[in-house]
Amino acid sequence: MNQKKANRTIKWILLLFMFSCHFGAFAQNSSATQYVTMGTLLLEQRPLVGAMVQLHRTTDSVRVRTVFTDSIGQFTLVNIPVGAYFLVIQSSIQTFQPVAIQIEATANHIIPPILLDNKVQQLNTVTVQAKKPIMERKIDRIIFHTEQMQTLAGGTLLDVLTETPGVRVNEHDISLVAKSSVKVMINDKIMYLSGQDLLNYLRSLPAENIASIEVITMPPAQYDAAGNAGIINIRTKRIKQDGWSAMLSTAYTQTTYVRGGTGLLLNYQTKKVALYANTSMSEGSKAPNYFTQLYYPKQTWDQLEHRKDRTGNFNYQAGIDYNPSPKTTMGLAYMGAHDRIDLRGVNTILMKDLSAQLDSTINTISRAKGNSDNGSLNLSFKHTFPQSQRLTVNADYFFQNSHKTNDYQTTNYLPGGNLTGTANVSAAIGNQEIDVQAINADFEMPIGKAKLTIGAKATFIQNRSMNEIDDSRNIQVITKNQFTYKENTQAAYLNYHQSIGKGWELQAGLRGEYTRLDGYAVAIKEQVKQDYFKIFPTLYVVKTINDDNVVALNYGRRIDRPGYALLNPFKWYSSAYSYSVGNPFLLPSFNHNAELSYTFKSNYSLSLYFQETENKFSQIENLRPDTNLIELIYRNFLTSYSLGANISAVVVPVKGWNMTNNVSVYQNMDKSDLQGTIPRQSILSAFLSTSNSITLNKKKTLIASLSYWYQFPEISNYSKFEAYSNMNIGVRALFLEKRLAVNIAVRDIFKTQQIKFSSIVNGVEKKNSNYYDARSLGVTISYKIGKKEAKRKQQNSNQDAIDRAAGS
Repeated sequence: MNQKKANRTIKWILLLFMFSCHFGAFAQNSSATQYVTMGTLLLEQRPLVGAMVQLHRTTDSVRVRTVFTDSIGQFTLVNIPVGAYFLVIQSSIQTFQPVAIQIEATANHIIPPILLDNKVQQLNTVTVQAKKPIMERKIDRIIFHTEQMQTLAGGTLLDVLTETPGVRVNEHDISLVAKSSVKVMINDKIMYLSGQDLLNYLRSLPAENIASIEVITMPPAQYDAAGNAGIINIRTKRIKQDGWSAMLSTAYTQTTYVRGGTGLLLNYQTKKVALYANTSMSEGSKAPNYFTQLYYPKQTWDQLEHRKDRTGNFNYQAGIDYNPSPKTTMGLAYMGAHDRIDLRGVNTILMKDLSAQLDSTINTISRAKGNSDNGSLNLSFKHTFPQSQRLTVNADYFFQNSHKTNDYQTTNYLPGGNLTGTANVSAAIGNQEIDVQAINADFEMPIGKAKLTIGAKATFIQNRSMNEIDDSRNIQVITKNQFTYKENTQAAYLNYHQSIGKGWELQAGLRGEYTRLDGYAVAIKEQVKQDYFKIFPTLYVVKTINDDNVVALNYGRRIDRPGYALLNPFKWYSSAYSYSVGNPFLLPSFNHNAELSYTFKSNYSLSLYFQETENKFSQIENLRPDTNLIELIYRNFLTSYSLGANISAVVVPVKGWNMTNNVSVYQNMDKSDLQGTIPRQSILSAFLSTSNSITLNKKKTLIASLSYWYQFPEISNYSKFEAYSNMNIGVRALFLEKRLAVNIAVRDIFKTQQIKFSSIVNGVEKKNSNYYDARSLGVTISYKIGKKEAKRKQQNSNQDAIDRAAGS
């Protein structure tokens, strides 16, 4: 089967999946006798106004009606067929937990007043057994209730994210469809880990402890305005009884080389205290390959690099939550990591003339080594006042210290294999220290039918870098440089939310940020100073038309600040013909985001979006045909536009089969104002994915999984990417009352996740073909002891600074 035929087949399969899953979703109880049910909601003896009341059938948990309480807290459910139901009560204005109440619609009747408070409900004669929909639309996010997915038993948090609509998980990172990056939070606490460190940590957490995944494509005003990034906020389950729990895990992964890992998770819960700790470590190697073709005016270079990348990491976390009273929570958490790298490569360049005859060969043997340590300390405080007012305070400290070396030896050969006499031996040394302090406070207060949140945040960043190069050929005049960088940002925001009535909800936010920075390169005496104040508005409007149809519109403006290392003007050579250099005059970019979405029956979602990024910075490979040098530098030279549509479907075709499908179609366009680049590039692209989990036996102890995604050709950061895809299969077996889990997975089965892209700069075309050794066989074994995991509530106020440090 050729590639085009395979692509058509996959698209038809996805469409068949999505349309076939509609059957049964429209089934309704057709009983002829119908009744009216009325009730009243009281919050601390006062009428609860504007609360959402949802009526669900007990038999299948399908939502039948949605209404809102009026000015005296009353609600009315009309045309109710005879049967058993339960009510789900939710309010985004007041701070109490949603509750479910079992009722029988056997006649017209009035439910006794439902008394609510700011704690979990403990009502007599009430059965709390709500079954939430798999996918739920909130005003500023979509919530994926993973506890409804029984096929995730025995899996990990990373398995949960794979099943989440709009989330893309690959071998290197996690992303959101149509977003350049993503921030991962657990219970509103930012995870400063990135790349493999983050993936390894998520693999150490069991899926059974996850209550929901919140996908926030447009973060509201209380979040940092930095980055064209969405947020994935992971909510863990609340433990309902005191006790302790633990989980041991070990993993084996076979790519070209072997990688192994182990982890330990501990939790202890009492009425007022929750303790938790988590540690994981891994060690192993991969063998990425890089092939590059450079078309200079008088020569063609074919460059092939074989690498063996050995990495090791050790992550650890510990924390405590203390509840001195039901309305007060204090927390202390520390998270750290130690990473090591040892990257060995052999790079061969075949230099050919215009007739494709070999002119000479350049061979480079390199070895890059390094280690880094980082840590994050978080102090948090939360208190709820009698009138449902809530104060939250977070203080954070983050540090990162890294050291790396890069040694390379380059030798030139004639076509016959004789040395040309030109050789180069160089050593580069780099050290970096980053310190970040941040504090923020948020205060929520109800104002009539509305809720107002105000807050402020201050962040103080210091970055110190020291770089040296020892070059026998003296191609680098500056052999030593120190770069210091300071950045202070003060921010304030307000966020207003109100249920207007008749299914309408409105949320508007405004965030202002003042930034002042100062960078100085000592050796070349180059300094950059900037200060600016910017406003970032957000707006959300939601209309609940009826129980099955919800429409939402949102808009937001954001800023993307460059990482610290991108500002360092020191040249870092990776070979005699290639170096990267920072740009101290790099400016932040700004983007506008608008999205119109429609949710149907809590299982299907359609969104239309538009994004514009101004003054966008991106790495450009400055190919110099006069010297054949390749300079990698970040510049502000792009204006980017993206217009697209995204369709998600989360369905259960038959009992025991969970399926998540996603289809994205979008048009990307890059406009460049940099001389020597293509002024305008545009392409229509698409992304298709399906993820399936199937229970194979009645005891639900044997589960198979299959996932596939296909990325059509696209334009990103001035490069044209060809199509690539990935297919994974796996099986999970549970033993010993589901405490022991064994997972076997094969990823990138057909080795189709090969990344090919090209660009043209200064008339020189460059083509790349990279494969990151993605095909693998993995075996993971985990064993759980004790009771369920406690919920952790810490937040972190330095999320933007941490992300920029991770990328530096």
